[in-house]
Amino acid sequence: MVRLPAFDIYLELGLAPTADRGQIRAAYRRAAKEAHPDVSDVAGSTARMARINAARDVLLDQDRRAEYDRQHG
Repeated sequence: MVRLPAFDIYLELGLAPTADRGQIRAAYRRAAKEAHPDVSDVAGSTARMARINAARDVLLDQDRRAEYDRQHG
């Protein structure tokens, strides 16, 4: 069984469920620039960056994305 994030991955990246690969990559880059611990002084930026990475990983993998959508649909 594949372990999937419990949080809303679309909300984390500010995407609609219909987002394509290009939109996912652009949203990831935008979110990473804001939240990366090396550039952000905001408390919890490391945890946010981990969520952003997890969201991107799931959304770019068709099988994991389909499973996530089934579970959270």
